[in-house]
Amino acid sequence: MSTRLYHEKDFTLQTAQNIQREITKRTGAKVILTSDKDEFLTLDERVEIAKNHAADLFISIHYDAYTSNDVSGITTYYNKPEDQQLAKMMHKQLFKQKMDIRDRGVAQENLFSEMKRRKQSHGNPNNFRY
Repeated sequence: MSTRLYHEKDFTLQTAQNIQREITKRTGAKVILTSDKDEFLTLDERVEIAKNHAADLFISIHYDAYTSNDVSGITTYYNKPEDQQLAKMMHKQLFKQKMDIRDRGVAQENLFSEMKRRKQSHGNPNNFRY
């Protein structure tokens, strides 16, 4: 294993752009990225972008990492029950890329509430990239 230190931002933008390209190619859907470069936007700013575009779906991409190995890997979250099938399909496609990373599964969670809770409990919103 390499000793290079990787950051979530090294992977998330590329993953988002790949997902945008595939969804557009396969479905013709209009996909809006909340950011197309390495910049920090708060959760509220990202939600506002989604609202301004009347988004039908909000996808939040995270490569879980922490000082403890039990929380590293990839988790795919969805908010509404009707988004479960899409979340499972996207998660499955990620792991077809033969990545050497732990599969943490697919889970339903209200990410907006969870991210705000984390931000409040940790005191520094910059600890998390959304």
